[in-house]
Amino acid sequence: MNVKRIAVFTTLAFMLCGVVTSYSMDLKKQANKTVGKIVYNKKKHSMTLSWPAFGSSGNYIISRGGSRSATDFVSLGSTSKLTFYDKRPNADKYENYYAITRDTITMILSLENQIFGDNMFFYDRKYEKAETARKEINSHFSTIGRAGSNGEWTTKRQAYYFKANVNGQTYDSGGYGSASSAEANSIELGFYSHIGGLGKVPSDVKLGSIFTRPHL
Repeated sequence: MNVKRIAVFTTLAFMLCGVVTSYSMDLKKQANKTVGKIVYNKKKHSMTLSWPAFGSSGNYIISRGGSRSATDFVSLGSTSKLTFYDKRPNADKYENYYAITRDTITMILSLENQIFGDNMFFYDRKYEKAETARKEINSHFSTIGRAGSNGEWTTKRQAYYFKANVNGQTYDSGGYGSASSAEANSIELGFYSHIGGLGKVPSDVKLGSIFTRPHL
């Protein structure tokens, strides 16, 4: 790729000026107004999930992925109750995203979302394809990268954080040419979007091209 790769700073989230299933990507089917809860028991290293009733019939099907946009969600079982106990979650407590599905509605529970809210997005290359973050961030641009009720000039701005690459991975999905060209496969951000790396050193997170449109 001709576009210069970017090592995202670890401690500074800077402002840019200028299952196998698709649970996390299919936001329209999520129970966005249904608020659940997840409780982590540090001593037992277990997770207890709870949620209000949603859907019309059948059991709630529980699956778990290592990140919100993970390629694979593993089925953990089903229940007719409004609680579920996971006694063997993934080792890192933040690498447990639970998809709770009933009928055509799916809600996602995680400690990260519970702590940081819906406007902060975390990506983990260990569980996701290289292009996953770019595709999702770019899909947000039309509604939050411009003016409008949910746009960048409001308080509803987004923050995107990338966990460290492992074994030579990168979030760069490949491309060429100018960052503003379609061929570059750039991540397109709104003027006031925030982006940051969560590695120990800057080189722990490698992205491809990032682009923000001129606003003046």
